[in-house]
Amino acid sequence: MATTNSILDRFADEPLTLEEAFRRCTSDADLAYIDKLKAYSVRPLVWFPDDPYLDRYYAWRERRKPFEAEFIARIRRGELVLTGFAKPASNRSRREIIAPDLLEVLELDFETSKARGPGLELILLQVQPALASEDRVASQPNKNGSVWSPEFTHNADYTRVEIRGLAFDLSGGLCQIVRRLHEAHLAGDPWLNGKLLLAECNYGSMYMGDIWRRHPGWRELIASNRRGLYRLNLSRQHSGT
Repeated sequence: MATTNSILDRFADEPLTLEEAFRRCTSDADLAYIDKLKAYSVRPLVWFPDDPYLDRYYAWRERRKPFEAEFIARIRRGELVLTGFAKPASNRSRREIIAPDLLEVLELDFETSKARGPGLELILLQVQPALASEDRVASQPNKNGSVWSPEFTHNADYTRVEIRGLAFDLSGGLCQIVRRLHEAHLAGDPWLNGKLLLAECNYGSMYMGDIWRRHPGWRELIASNRRGLYRLNLSRQHSGT
């Protein structure tokens, strides 16, 4: 399998579709063998027990599975960044980072660059190296021409927030939640009780993840200590704009 350095070289700092990224992260020799198996297999339209193509199809899929698993593991380890759009898409939709933890419940379709999970469908998936993603965010000039930009920014009513270049368009109680978390961050006591915060912002749910279903990259914005406390996922003090 390809090494980390060769992966970064193969990506050339550009986002790729899911299948393209998989092929860039898999060695040429392994790809050649997988493609050869695929060329001799045809997915049967009707499944017959004695279909001669059935074993070939399964052989191709089984040979590819461990390489797909290693590719997914790279995303979960943070070497690669997966982004996409949640369906149904609208004119307010933005490409968002897919939280690596979601890969535990998502089924990826490499050929169509789509994914499905409980109550969630993602489309137009793209993959890029994590280091390349950080470099692009750091190198984007702001309004005064500087290449430095704040880690977190927001508009007056928190309907539009950005964290490390990842944008969220929010409404209703989500704006209130981010505002309260930001205020807590600025006060130097960033951790807030999730259940109390949800109640304060007029949500009946007891779970933070329930109200962020339309924003699969929300864990990039909000961090949890896994014991019911939440904070903005900031590494240093920022006031925003």
